[in-house]
Amino acid sequence: MDSITSMKLVHQLREDIKIEVSIKDIFSYRTIRALSNHIRILSMQDEDNVQSSWDFDVYAEYNAAVTQEIFFLFPPGDGGAEAYIENFIPHLVKYHIVAFNNYYLYVQNKKKGQYETTFELLADIYIQYIKKLQPHGPYYFFGWCFGGMLAMEISRKLATFGDEIKFLGIIDAFFLEGTDFFGKEVVGLNYVPRRVSLDIMPKIENIVLFKAMKSVTFTGDAKVDEPGAIFAKHMLLAEDNYLTNILDKEEFSVIPFDGDHFTWIKDKAIVDNIVFHLDVSLSRACFNNPSRPF
Repeated sequence: MDSITSMKLVHQLREDIKIEVSIKDIFSYRTIRALSNHIRILSMQDEDNVQSSWDFDVYAEYNAAVTQEIFFLFPPGDGGAEAYIENFIPHLVKYHIVAFNNYYLYVQNKKKGQYETTFELLADIYIQYIKKLQPHGPYYFFGWCFGGMLAMEISRKLATFGDEIKFLGIIDAFFLEGTDFFGKEVVGLNYVPRRVSLDIMPKIENIVLFKAMKSVTFTGDAKVDEPGAIFAKHMLLAEDNYLTNILDKEEFSVIPFDGDHFTWIKDKAIVDNIVFHLDVSLSRACFNNPSRPF
C-alpha cells in the first residue's frame, strides 16, 4: 500500500469510526486482522479515557540500570504491581523489573463492574506496552494466577508474531477449560484456554508452573460451596493446574511449594525458594547474555 492510499484509508477510518488511526498504524499493522485488533484496542482505550487522562499507572519499574532485557511481572486478579513490591521485588535486584498494574481491575472499578473483555484482548493491550519498553525479544515473563494466564496469552501471541519467550513463570494459575464458576465468578473474565500450536512451541521455552500445595483457609461467612472455595479445591487437587489442557506434559515443569494460593507472597521461605528457581531458570535462559545482540 502506498502513502496516498494510506492517507485515504486513515481519513475514511476517522470519518467512519471516529478513532484516531495514524498512517504509522497502517504500515505497522499490515494485515486486516492485525489492524482491526489495533482499532478495537484504540476504541476501548478511548471509551475508558485511559490515554487522554493518564490516570492509570501502567507499570512500576525497578533496577533499570542493571540489565537491558526486562523481567516482566503480571498482576494477580485482585491487585496490581503492589502485590510484588514489598515481598518479591526486593529479592530480584539482579534484574531490570517492570511490574504491570491491573488494567482490567482499573477499568472494572472505573465502570463500576460494567466492563466485559477477554484475556486475549487484554493481552493485546499489554503487548503494546511491552513493545514500547522492549521492542524485540527474547522476553521473560512471570505472573501470579490471573497474571499467569495473561502471561500465557501474551506469550502465545508474541510467539505467533515470531518473538522468542525465553522464560514463562506461572504462580498457581488455573487452566481448566469451560468452567463457568471459574471464568465468570472467580476471575471475572470468560477464559477458555486454547491449546498452544505446535508450530509456535519452539518459540516459548522454560515454562515453569509454581504450584501451591496447601489448601486455602476460608474464614468468616465463607462457605465451602461458594465459587472461591470450589476454585481452591480444584487448584489443590489438580496435579498441574490443568496446564496439560494447553501444553504437552514434557513442555513445562512443575515446582511445588509448601503454601497456599494467596499467602505464599508473605512467606519468606517460599519467596526465597521461588527466587532461587527463577535465578536458575533465567540463567539457563541466558538472561541479558552480553554476547547476544539486543
